[in-house]
Amino acid sequence: MSNYDASSITIKSDATRHWEIHRTLVDDYPMKPPEWIARGLEACELAGVHCGYFINRYLDGDKSIPMNKDVDDIFNEILKSEMM
Repeated sequence: MSNYDASSITIKSDATRHWEIHRTLVDDYPMKPPEWIARGLEACELAGVHCGYFINRYLDGDKSIPMNKDVDDIFNEILKSEMM
């Protein structure tokens, strides 16, 4: 049996958590492009909106959730910058 102490605890960075969420979503929604999922998560992060918004509205297709203009605008800006 191993000893569990403070050294056993690791705190994941926001970037690590972000990519773990991305990887899980790519696995859970194989019909959605991974790049599109990454843009959606990044747009939420930059807008200060929980990623659940993107998951529920866009991945699950729940259009009863009102569109967040900030996320939408940032998503489009990310897309434009990638096309340049």
